[in-house]
Amino acid sequence: MKNLFSKLKPLTIASVIIACTFFLSFVATSGAARSLFVADERFELSEERTITRTDEGFSPARLVVRQGDTVHFDNATTHEFWPASDSHPNHTIYPAFDPRAPIAPGGSWEFTFTNPGVWQYHDHLASDKTGEIIVLDYRGAVVKTACTSANRESASCFEADVKDVLKERGLEAALNEMARLYEKVPGFKDSCHSVSHTLGEEAYRIYEKDGTLELTGKTSYCGFGFYHGFMEAMLQSTGDVGKARDFCAHAQEILGNETQNAEGACFHGIGHGAVDGADPRDWEDPKKLIEPGLALCERVDPTEPHFFRCASGAFNSLALMYISNTYGLRLDTADLYGICERWSEDRIRIPCYYEMNIPVFRQSGRDLQKAIQTIERIDGMPHAAMAMQSLAGVVGAQLVSASPDAFVSAVAACHSARRDLVVPCLSGIPGGMYEGGVPGEEYKKAFEFCSTSSLTHDEHVACMRAAFATEKAFYSADKHAAICSRVESDLKAMCIDPSK
Repeated sequence: MKNLFSKLKPLTIASVIIACTFFLSFVATSGAARSLFVADERFELSEERTITRTDEGFSPARLVVRQGDTVHFDNATTHEFWPASDSHPNHTIYPAFDPRAPIAPGGSWEFTFTNPGVWQYHDHLASDKTGEIIVLDYRGAVVKTACTSANRESASCFEADVKDVLKERGLEAALNEMARLYEKVPGFKDSCHSVSHTLGEEAYRIYEKDGTLELTGKTSYCGFGFYHGFMEAMLQSTGDVGKARDFCAHAQEILGNETQNAEGACFHGIGHGAVDGADPRDWEDPKKLIEPGLALCERVDPTEPHFFRCASGAFNSLALMYISNTYGLRLDTADLYGICERWSEDRIRIPCYYEMNIPVFRQSGRDLQKAIQTIERIDGMPHAAMAMQSLAGVVGAQLVSASPDAFVSAVAACHSARRDLVVPCLSGIPGGMYEGGVPGEEYKKAFEFCSTSSLTHDEHVACMRAAFATEKAFYSADKHAAICSRVESDLKAMCIDPSK
């Protein structure tokens, strides 16, 4: 492990931010983003219009064509491949550039590029294999896509520019800019997790080349999405579960003074990255889609809590597939908690109940009371309690910008639940508020919610205990101590150690 991580360097960070991640570079004088491409870069047309997938990757790795040209993708390997636009796995930057099925060995697929620009792509079945196609416009010029006022809240703009910031100024700069963007650009919050995922993938590619990575507590931004992309890229590239396990341990070693959650988030990233629905023969069957991820979690570390965190990452990917109607999974027809019953082992069913929160909330029309009725149909505890607390966290993430009146309404919805689910509902909300709060000050909204006047004394205590537990896990020990020093005297002991 010494050789593997000897070049990793920690950075001192004052606090850990959960809810956001990174992004692009704005020109300070105008507030407009830098162009995605260097202004004086020139490109000559390629002689070929064919890209071959070899065992090493795409050849050529870059192709320059005219708008309207057709490019042929040939498979010269002994296995299937699937060329498609970034980003992985949803191919949203140029969605038409996607055969929507794998290409067999010896087979071919062609695509006509009608949109000028610079388009990165990858093999959907091996996403570490990448390429780039530059499509010149009718004048023979490169279209310099910029994040202007008209499109600056585009997810593809965020992702492309953040790669540029990472390459030119490093990981720390990308994360810092991401935090500023989270505060300044309202639309960035919705793209925050996917952008951090992309950042993780790109950071791994740099790390793979030169062996250096300046790990920082800021990699926790936006629900630790950085680790999702980083670990997925590592496993795609090496298939080495031992290396993945060692990296997670070392991340905790470096960042332990800043967050207690780095190792767990890293394991969550392993599970998340292992599920992308690559094999079309498994589409429409959630159990088959997720089983490779669960098997990988078993290989990486079958002990707790690491297996739970890894399995929850796998189910998180499945949940996102339902939300985006990906791989034949449809939210409007799914029995989401029934899916969890397809496994007999609690160690698998519980992370499933935990991660189906967002699709259940969407399925219920974002109505907490309706979602609670779905949870009440779950047979037995602790599954229902786990699902309730997790679902309430989704509500909490949305309440960070809400008024105290909205707090009262949320409390009323929790009070409508079955008696044994009321406290899990109320204690889940503050935990979710750490996902969407002001960077470095997430705890303030959580504490404010727990002081809502319609809570009983016992509910207030349970709510604050949950808020303290989340705060302790995500902030540094010094910051945790400072926060506890300012809480009301009868809660100080619980703040210092929420387990008591």
